[in-house]
Amino acid sequence: MKPWLAYKKQFSFFLVGILILIPTVFAYAQTVQDLNNKINQNNQNIAQLEKEIAQYQTQLDSLGQQKSSLNNSIKQLDLTRKKLIANMAVTQKKIDET
Repeated sequence: MKPWLAYKKQFSFFLVGILILIPTVFAYAQTVQDLNNKINQNNQNIAQLEKEIAQYQTQLDSLGQQKSSLNNSIKQLDLTRKKLIANMAVTQKKIDET
């Protein structure tokens, strides 16, 4: 049988171990909660950025359609200009003949 001091020494080591372990567990739990909060915040930020990206894509699509219609308008105006120049040349030649 072990003397009383040996048991007391073992109990002291056991008690110190538990006292060191308990704050570590609570610190870990707080750290896990902090990490979960950060993860949730990052997920919310990602969702917001994805919404902004979708809005920008919609605007880009709209600009692409406007570009097509603007290109068509420019071509139309250019052809109208060429037609008017040709009409002016014909009119000028008719004036020169008279």
